[in-house]
Amino acid sequence: MPGEIVVGVDGSAPSRAALEWAADDALRMHAPLLVLHAVERWPYQIAKFPPRAASTR
Repeated sequence: MPGEIVVGVDGSAPSRAALEWAADDALRMHAPLLVLHAVERWPYQIAKFPPRAASTR
């Protein structure tokens, strides 16, 4: 049995086509499909690290 098929998507037309291809390939090969989606954090104001607690020194 082959490994899993991994595809990244971002909502664009090319990524939707890649997802369709990967899904067909996973079905044909009887392999699990892993779909990854990543976003830039700056539009959502997600901090890289949570704020530090105030020092008690």
